Amino acid sequence: MKKRGVLATLLIALLAATLMMLGACSQSGGPEQNRDSMNVQSEPVQEEEPIVLKTEPFYVLVVGDDSRAGTVDLHGQYADGKGRSDTTMLVRVDPKNYKLTLVSVPRDTTIDLDGSPNKINESYHRYGIDGLKDEIKKLTGVVPDYYLITNFVDFQKIVNELGGINVNVPVYESMKDIVSGEHVEFDAGEQTLNGAQALIFARDRHSYDWSGNADPFRQTNDRYILRTMIQQILANPKTAGEVAGALYQFIDSDMSDRELEAYVTDFAENAKKVKFESYSGPYDGGPDPDAGMWLAYRDEDTWAKVIEAVDNDQDASEIVPVQSALSDESAGESAEGGEGAQAQE
Repeated sequence: MKKRGVLATLLIALLAATLMMLGACSQSGGPEQNRDSMNVQSEPVQEEEPIVLKTEPFYVLVVGDDSRAGTVDLHGQYADGKGRSDTTMLVRVDPKNYKLTLVSVPRDTTIDLDGSPNKINESYHRYGIDGLKDEIKKLTGVVPDYYLITNFVDFQKIVNELGGINVNVPVYESMKDIVSGEHVEFDAGEQTLNGAQALIFARDRHSYDWSGNADPFRQTNDRYILRTMIQQILANPKTAGEVAGALYQFIDSDMSDRELEAYVTDFAENAKKVKFESYSGPYDGGPDPDAGMWLAYRDEDTWAKVIEAVDNDQDASEIVPVQSALSDESAGESAEGGEGAQAQE
Protein backbone atom coordinates (compact mmCIF):
# COMPACT_ATOMS: atom_id res chain seq x y z
CA MET A 1 0.00 0.00 0.00
CA LYS A 2 2.80 2.35 0.83
CA LYS A 3 4.49 1.59 -2.46
CA ARG A 4 1.30 2.17 -4.37
CA GLY A 5 0.74 5.37 -2.42
CA VAL A 6 4.19 6.63 -3.30
CA LEU A 7 3.75 5.72 -6.96
CA ALA A 8 0.38 7.37 -7.09
CA THR A 9 1.80 10.50 -5.56
CA LEU A 10 4.61 10.58 -8.13
CA LEU A 11 2.19 10.02 -10.99
CA ILE A 12 -0.10 12.78 -9.77
CA ALA A 13 2.86 15.20 -9.40
CA LEU A 14 4.13 14.32 -12.89
CA LEU A 15 0.65 14.74 -14.37
CA ALA A 16 0.21 18.11 -12.67
CA ALA A 17 3.56 19.33 -13.93
CA THR A 18 2.69 18.17 -17.46
CA LEU A 19 -0.66 19.94 -17.33
CA MET A 20 0.98 23.13 -16.12
CA MET A 21 3.46 22.99 -18.99
CA LEU A 22 0.71 22.33 -21.48
CA GLY A 23 -1.32 25.19 -20.03
CA ALA A 24 1.65 27.56 -20.28
CA CYS A 25 2.27 26.53 -23.85
CA SER A 26 -1.38 26.96 -24.80
CA GLN A 27 -1.44 30.48 -23.33
CA SER A 28 1.71 31.55 -25.12
CA GLY A 29 0.97 29.67 -28.30
CA GLY A 30 3.78 27.16 -27.70
CA PRO A 31 7.51 27.76 -27.95
CA GLU A 32 7.52 28.19 -31.73
CA GLN A 33 4.31 30.20 -31.81
CA ASN A 34 5.66 32.46 -29.08
CA ARG A 35 8.67 33.39 -31.19
CA ASP A 36 6.39 34.15 -34.11
CA SER A 37 4.12 36.33 -31.99
CA MET A 38 7.14 38.22 -30.67
CA ASN A 39 8.19 38.96 -34.22
CA VAL A 40 4.73 40.23 -35.07
CA GLN A 41 4.61 42.50 -32.03
CA SER A 42 8.10 43.98 -32.60
CA GLU A 43 8.53 47.19 -34.60
CA PRO A 44 8.39 46.44 -38.34
CA VAL A 45 11.51 47.26 -40.34
CA GLN A 46 10.69 50.31 -42.43
CA GLU A 47 12.17 50.28 -45.90
CA GLU A 48 13.44 53.61 -47.22
CA GLU A 49 11.45 55.02 -50.10
CA PRO A 50 13.30 54.83 -53.41
CA ILE A 51 14.95 58.02 -54.61
CA VAL A 52 13.27 59.53 -57.66
CA LEU A 53 15.81 61.59 -59.59
CA LYS A 54 14.73 64.61 -61.59
CA THR A 55 14.94 64.16 -65.34
CA GLU A 56 14.53 67.81 -66.32
CA PRO A 57 17.16 70.51 -65.66
CA PHE A 58 17.09 72.13 -62.24
CA TYR A 59 19.07 74.74 -60.28
CA VAL A 60 21.10 74.39 -57.11
CA LEU A 61 22.10 77.50 -55.15
CA VAL A 62 25.67 77.02 -53.88
CA VAL A 63 26.75 79.31 -51.06
CA GLY A 64 30.14 79.92 -49.50
CA ASP A 65 29.28 81.24 -46.03
CA ASP A 66 32.04 83.55 -44.72
CA SER A 67 31.09 82.98 -41.08
CA ARG A 68 34.11 83.33 -38.80
CA ALA A 69 32.80 80.63 -36.44
CA GLY A 70 35.68 78.26 -35.70
CA THR A 71 38.30 80.69 -37.05
CA VAL A 72 40.76 83.10 -35.45
CA ASP A 73 38.74 86.08 -36.71
CA LEU A 74 35.59 85.87 -34.57
CA HIS A 75 35.55 89.48 -33.41
CA GLY A 76 34.53 92.98 -34.49
CA GLN A 77 31.92 93.00 -37.25
CA TYR A 78 32.05 89.17 -37.34
CA ALA A 79 31.51 88.65 -33.61
CA ASP A 80 27.88 87.61 -34.10
CA GLY A 81 29.06 84.46 -35.89
CA LYS A 82 26.70 85.06 -38.80
CA GLY A 83 28.21 84.91 -42.26
CA ARG A 84 27.59 86.57 -45.60
CA SER A 85 27.20 84.72 -48.87
CA ASP A 86 30.54 85.84 -50.25
CA THR A 87 30.46 83.05 -52.80
CA THR A 88 27.11 82.60 -54.50
CA MET A 89 26.57 80.40 -57.54
CA LEU A 90 23.64 79.08 -59.47
CA VAL A 91 24.45 75.59 -60.74
CA ARG A 92 22.17 74.34 -63.50
CA VAL A 93 22.06 70.54 -63.47
CA ASP A 94 20.97 68.84 -66.69
CA PRO A 95 20.51 65.16 -65.72
CA LYS A 96 19.60 64.04 -69.25
CA ASN A 97 22.67 65.44 -70.97
CA TYR A 98 24.98 65.26 -67.92
CA LYS A 99 25.81 68.93 -68.08
CA LEU A 100 26.63 71.27 -65.18
CA THR A 101 26.56 75.01 -65.78
CA LEU A 102 28.08 77.20 -63.06
CA VAL A 103 26.98 80.86 -62.94
CA SER A 104 28.42 83.27 -60.36
CA VAL A 105 26.21 85.87 -58.71
CA PRO A 106 28.57 88.73 -57.80
CA ARG A 107 28.48 89.26 -54.05
CA ASP A 108 28.48 93.07 -54.46
CA THR A 109 25.31 93.13 -56.60
CA THR A 110 23.01 95.98 -55.52
CA ILE A 111 19.76 95.15 -53.76
CA ASP A 112 17.26 97.19 -51.77
CA LEU A 113 17.56 95.80 -48.26
CA ASP A 114 15.24 97.21 -45.61
CA GLY A 115 14.83 100.40 -47.62
CA SER A 116 18.54 101.06 -48.30
CA PRO A 117 20.95 100.01 -51.05
CA ASN A 118 23.20 97.15 -50.00
CA LYS A 119 25.06 94.09 -51.29
CA ILE A 120 23.21 90.88 -52.05
CA ASN A 121 25.49 88.95 -49.69
CA GLU A 122 24.13 90.98 -46.78
CA SER A 123 20.66 89.51 -47.36
CA TYR A 124 22.06 86.14 -46.33
CA HIS A 125 23.64 87.68 -43.24
CA ARG A 126 20.36 89.20 -42.07
CA TYR A 127 17.75 86.74 -43.31
CA GLY A 128 19.57 83.48 -44.00
CA ILE A 129 19.16 81.22 -46.99
CA ASP A 130 15.47 82.09 -47.50
CA GLY A 131 16.30 85.78 -47.70
CA LEU A 132 19.05 85.10 -50.22
CA LYS A 133 16.78 82.87 -52.32
CA ASP A 134 14.20 85.65 -52.48
CA GLU A 135 16.82 88.12 -53.73
CA ILE A 136 18.15 85.59 -56.26
CA LYS A 137 14.66 85.14 -57.64
CA LYS A 138 14.07 88.90 -57.95
CA LEU A 139 17.47 89.40 -59.60
CA THR A 140 17.72 86.43 -61.95
CA GLY A 141 14.22 84.98 -62.18
CA VAL A 142 15.58 81.61 -61.03
CA VAL A 143 13.92 79.73 -58.17
CA PRO A 144 16.54 77.21 -56.97
CA ASP A 145 15.28 73.69 -56.34
CA TYR A 146 17.96 73.03 -53.73
CA TYR A 147 20.72 74.79 -51.86
CA LEU A 148 24.16 73.68 -50.66
CA ILE A 149 26.06 75.72 -48.07
CA THR A 150 29.53 75.35 -46.61
CA ASN A 151 31.73 77.62 -44.50
CA PHE A 152 35.46 78.26 -44.13
CA VAL A 153 36.12 75.46 -41.65
CA ASP A 154 34.05 72.83 -43.44
CA PHE A 155 35.40 73.83 -46.85
CA GLN A 156 38.90 73.01 -45.64
CA LYS A 157 37.67 69.68 -44.32
CA ILE A 158 36.06 68.82 -47.67
CA VAL A 159 39.28 69.54 -49.56
CA ASN A 160 41.37 67.54 -47.11
CA GLU A 161 38.93 64.61 -47.25
CA LEU A 162 39.42 64.60 -51.03
CA GLY A 163 43.17 64.43 -50.54
CA GLY A 164 43.56 67.97 -51.88
CA ILE A 165 42.42 69.49 -55.17
CA ASN A 166 44.50 69.52 -58.34
CA VAL A 167 44.55 72.99 -59.88
CA ASN A 168 46.69 75.28 -62.02
CA VAL A 169 47.18 78.34 -59.81
CA PRO A 170 47.60 81.47 -61.98
CA VAL A 171 49.52 83.67 -59.51
CA TYR A 172 51.71 83.46 -56.43
CA GLU A 173 49.48 83.39 -53.34
CA SER A 174 50.31 84.65 -49.86
CA MET A 175 47.76 85.13 -47.07
CA LYS A 176 46.96 84.27 -43.47
CA ASP A 177 44.88 81.14 -43.09
CA ILE A 178 41.76 82.47 -41.39
CA VAL A 179 41.09 79.13 -39.70
CA SER A 180 44.46 78.45 -38.06
CA GLY A 181 45.93 81.95 -38.13
CA GLU A 182 49.11 80.63 -39.78
CA HIS A 183 50.69 82.33 -42.79
CA VAL A 184 50.38 80.29 -46.00
CA GLU A 185 52.04 80.87 -49.37
CA PHE A 186 52.45 78.87 -52.55
CA ASP A 187 53.74 79.49 -56.06
CA ALA A 188 51.82 79.64 -59.32
CA GLY A 189 51.56 76.50 -61.42
CA GLU A 190 49.96 73.07 -61.45
CA GLN A 191 49.82 71.56 -57.98
CA THR A 192 47.68 69.87 -55.35
CA LEU A 193 46.33 72.31 -52.77
CA ASN A 194 45.39 71.27 -49.26
CA GLY A 195 42.40 72.71 -47.43
CA ALA A 196 44.14 75.83 -46.13
CA GLN A 197 45.73 76.60 -49.51
CA ALA A 198 42.49 75.99 -51.40
CA LEU A 199 40.63 78.39 -49.11
CA ILE A 200 43.21 81.10 -49.76
CA PHE A 201 42.94 80.48 -53.51
CA ALA A 202 39.15 80.77 -53.18
CA ARG A 203 39.25 83.97 -51.11
CA ASP A 204 42.11 85.92 -52.68
CA ARG A 205 41.09 88.90 -54.78
CA HIS A 206 43.82 91.42 -54.01
CA SER A 207 46.23 89.61 -56.34
CA TYR A 208 43.97 90.89 -59.12
CA ASP A 209 43.65 94.50 -57.97
CA TRP A 210 45.58 95.56 -61.07
CA SER A 211 42.37 94.87 -63.05
CA GLY A 212 40.36 97.61 -61.32
CA ASN A 213 37.68 95.06 -60.39
CA ALA A 214 39.19 91.99 -58.79
CA ASP A 215 36.08 90.13 -57.74
CA PRO A 216 35.21 88.66 -61.19
CA PHE A 217 38.63 86.97 -61.15
CA ARG A 218 37.92 85.48 -57.76
CA GLN A 219 34.51 84.31 -58.98
CA THR A 220 36.19 82.46 -61.84
CA ASN A 221 38.61 80.82 -59.40
CA ASP A 222 35.71 79.74 -57.19
CA ARG A 223 33.94 78.11 -60.12
CA TYR A 224 37.23 76.44 -61.04
CA ILE A 225 37.54 75.01 -57.52
CA LEU A 226 33.96 73.70 -57.48
CA ARG A 227 34.37 72.08 -60.86
CA THR A 228 37.67 70.53 -59.85
CA MET A 229 36.14 69.02 -56.73
CA ILE A 230 33.23 67.58 -58.70
CA GLN A 231 35.53 66.12 -61.34
CA GLN A 232 37.73 64.47 -58.75
CA ILE A 233 34.71 62.84 -57.10
CA LEU A 234 33.30 61.66 -60.43
CA ALA A 235 36.66 60.24 -61.51
CA ASN A 236 36.02 56.99 -59.62
CA PRO A 237 32.46 55.76 -60.28
CA LYS A 238 32.84 52.91 -57.78
CA THR A 239 33.31 55.26 -54.83
CA ALA A 240 31.72 58.53 -56.03
CA GLY A 241 28.40 58.08 -54.22
CA GLU A 242 30.11 56.91 -51.05
CA VAL A 243 32.49 59.91 -51.10
CA ALA A 244 29.62 62.33 -51.65
CA GLY A 245 27.79 60.77 -48.73
CA ALA A 246 30.85 61.15 -46.50
CA LEU A 247 31.24 64.81 -47.47
CA TYR A 248 27.58 65.52 -46.72
CA GLN A 249 28.44 66.10 -43.06
CA PHE A 250 30.35 69.23 -44.07
CA ILE A 251 27.46 70.96 -45.84
CA ASP A 252 24.03 72.33 -45.00
CA SER A 253 21.41 71.45 -47.60
CA ASP A 254 17.73 70.81 -48.21
CA MET A 255 18.77 67.98 -50.55
CA SER A 256 18.98 64.73 -48.60
CA ASP A 257 22.22 62.80 -48.40
CA ARG A 258 20.58 59.94 -50.32
CA GLU A 259 19.52 62.29 -53.12
CA LEU A 260 23.00 63.75 -53.37
CA GLU A 261 24.58 60.30 -53.45
CA ALA A 262 22.14 59.18 -56.15
CA TYR A 263 22.83 62.15 -58.43
CA VAL A 264 26.59 61.86 -57.94
CA THR A 265 26.51 58.12 -58.61
CA ASP A 266 24.52 58.64 -61.80
CA PHE A 267 26.86 61.35 -63.08
CA ALA A 268 29.92 59.28 -62.12
CA GLU A 269 28.64 56.27 -64.04
CA ASN A 270 28.35 58.58 -67.06
CA ALA A 271 31.51 60.57 -66.34
CA LYS A 272 32.70 60.52 -69.94
CA LYS A 273 29.54 62.40 -70.96
CA VAL A 274 29.76 65.06 -68.24
CA LYS A 275 30.30 68.62 -69.49
CA PHE A 276 30.83 71.88 -67.63
CA GLU A 277 30.16 75.50 -68.51
CA SER A 278 31.33 78.45 -66.42
CA TYR A 279 29.83 81.95 -66.53
CA SER A 280 29.17 85.06 -64.49
CA GLY A 281 26.35 87.51 -64.05
CA PRO A 282 26.89 91.31 -64.45
CA TYR A 283 29.78 92.51 -62.29
CA ASP A 284 30.49 96.11 -63.41
CA GLY A 285 29.99 98.67 -60.66
CA GLY A 286 31.32 101.65 -58.75
CA PRO A 287 31.08 103.60 -55.48
CA ASP A 288 27.52 104.23 -54.35
CA PRO A 289 27.27 107.53 -52.41
CA ASP A 290 23.94 106.57 -50.83
CA ALA A 291 25.22 103.22 -49.58
CA GLY A 292 28.72 104.46 -48.77
CA MET A 293 30.25 101.37 -50.40
CA TRP A 294 31.29 99.93 -53.74
CA LEU A 295 28.37 98.14 -55.42
CA ALA A 296 27.92 96.16 -58.62
CA TYR A 297 25.18 97.67 -60.74
CA ARG A 298 21.87 95.86 -60.66
CA ASP A 299 21.02 94.73 -64.20
CA GLU A 300 18.00 92.44 -64.33
CA ASP A 301 17.74 92.69 -68.14
CA THR A 302 21.26 91.33 -68.61
CA TRP A 303 20.60 88.64 -66.03
CA ALA A 304 17.53 87.56 -68.01
CA LYS A 305 19.71 87.18 -71.11
CA VAL A 306 22.34 85.19 -69.21
CA ILE A 307 19.78 82.75 -67.81
CA GLU A 308 18.05 82.44 -71.18
CA ALA A 309 21.39 81.58 -72.79
CA VAL A 310 22.20 79.04 -70.08
CA ASP A 311 18.78 77.40 -70.35
CA ASN A 312 19.18 77.15 -74.13
CA ASP A 313 22.75 75.81 -74.04
CA GLN A 314 24.15 78.98 -75.57
CA ASP A 315 27.39 80.78 -74.80
CA ALA A 316 26.59 83.22 -71.99
CA SER A 317 30.14 84.62 -72.01
CA GLU A 318 29.13 86.61 -75.09
CA ILE A 319 26.72 88.48 -72.81
CA VAL A 320 28.97 88.88 -69.75
CA PRO A 321 32.65 88.16 -70.49
CA VAL A 322 34.45 85.82 -68.09
CA GLN A 323 37.35 87.53 -66.33
CA SER A 324 40.19 85.12 -65.64
CA ALA A 325 43.92 85.01 -65.02
CA LEU A 326 43.86 81.30 -65.82
CA SER A 327 45.13 79.96 -69.12
CA ASP A 328 42.64 79.61 -71.98
CA GLU A 329 42.59 75.86 -71.39
CA SER A 330 41.94 76.41 -67.70
CA ALA A 331 39.55 79.38 -67.88
CA GLY A 332 36.55 77.15 -67.40
CA GLU A 333 34.14 78.42 -70.02
CA SER A 334 33.69 74.81 -71.05
CA ALA A 335 35.18 71.48 -70.06
CA GLU A 336 34.45 67.80 -70.18
CA GLY A 337 34.64 65.21 -67.46
CA GLY A 338 35.73 61.64 -67.86
CA GLU A 339 36.72 58.58 -65.92
CA GLY A 340 40.02 59.37 -64.26
CA ALA A 341 39.84 62.95 -65.48
CA GLN A 342 41.73 65.62 -63.61
CA ALA A 343 40.44 69.13 -63.37
CA GLN A 344 41.50 71.31 -66.30
CA GLU A 345 39.55 74.55 -65.85
